[in-house]
Amino acid sequence: MSDALEQRFQTAMARAFPVVPNRIALGVSGGGDSIALMALVARWITPHETQVIVLTVDHGLRAESAKEAEFVKNLAKQYGFEHNTLTWSGWDGHGNIQNAARSARYGLMSEALGNNVPLLTGHTMDDQAETVLLRIKRGSGVDGLAAMRQHHVRDDGLTIVRPLLSFRRDELRGYLRSQGQTWIDDPSNDNTDFDRVVMRKLLPELSKAGIGADTLADLSEHMSRASDALRANTAAAYEFLAVPSQVGLSFDATGFDALATEIQTRLLSAAVMWTTGATYRPRYDAIVGALGALNARRAHTIMGTLIYQRGGAIHIVREFARCAPPIANARQGDRWDGIWQLNKDQSGLTIACLGPSGIACLGKEIKKAYPARALWPLPGVFRHDKLIHVPNFYENNNDYLSDSRPKFREFLKGH
Repeated sequence: MSDALEQRFQTAMARAFPVVPNRIALGVSGGGDSIALMALVARWITPHETQVIVLTVDHGLRAESAKEAEFVKNLAKQYGFEHNTLTWSGWDGHGNIQNAARSARYGLMSEALGNNVPLLTGHTMDDQAETVLLRIKRGSGVDGLAAMRQHHVRDDGLTIVRPLLSFRRDELRGYLRSQGQTWIDDPSNDNTDFDRVVMRKLLPELSKAGIGADTLADLSEHMSRASDALRANTAAAYEFLAVPSQVGLSFDATGFDALATEIQTRLLSAAVMWTTGATYRPRYDAIVGALGALNARRAHTIMGTLIYQRGGAIHIVREFARCAPPIANARQGDRWDGIWQLNKDQSGLTIACLGPSGIACLGKEIKKAYPARALWPLPGVFRHDKLIHVPNFYENNNDYLSDSRPKFREFLKGH
């Protein structure tokens, strides 16, 4: 059994890394799945010269967590791997603790690794099946049911690789037993207050009806391919419909109306995320509401954006009331509204929305070309209340402020 499982892992790693990387990181908690990942990587690495760093996040939520991190550290050293324990102290007792811990975990590991070292995690087929069930419960669409991908690049640049998605949890634990290797079970894995645990306990019952973890994993794979096709079609639609604009994103209204609803919702969702810098999609019902407003030719606000029609085009701009407050005495590197970064280091500079007073300083042609509600939220640089720079309307666009976002066509590839 051990040889066959190790060979399957070799195959999975070859698919994940056609070119063997110089350095990889492993996210290891001490549980059976991540310990199995570390053990399998130790066998895989033998003919390679890849350096391995093991990261353990101590969330500080249980008294035993420090000892568990030490357990992983000692085991990593036995394998000859570098180890680093990352400590989280950001839990304020509010919200979904599992979501908060997951977000913090990836954030800490991303900060520790940067963008050049891929992070391998121990997610299994069982984890994938549980995720699909959670997404079904939440009414997710195609992208949600695609669940976890074997290769994923986060918005912060961290590359996550999941080489164990075709492996079952039980077989990995059987492998560890055959190696005489122990692991640590987190007691929260049996706490039915968490939805994921409820789904975990539901899986054996579904399997009796022929809906096993493999079936749900297959569904995820099908949805992943469908998601990729829809994303490609959305990107192609944008290239066809894009209308030049100096204040935001604009699409040809007639062409947009002719799109399939699924492509419309994707294009609009991505436009809202890009405009605001949000890391999550608008709710589906909110996007449906925005489409309804567009059909009725009404302006509509959604998640910090204003959507309106004018001159045969649909325009998506920042919502003035939702912009960030001014940054007074701004310094080089300061970022306003999460997007616009100051490139100058001069005294007396303020970054803020133009607002009514700011657009009063703009030329007549600009004010004639765009409605006030589209100009108000634009970023401006002021010196002692005098407007000295507005991106796209002043020469040397990046002289004072630069846009930290990727170009929208690039953004669409991952959203």
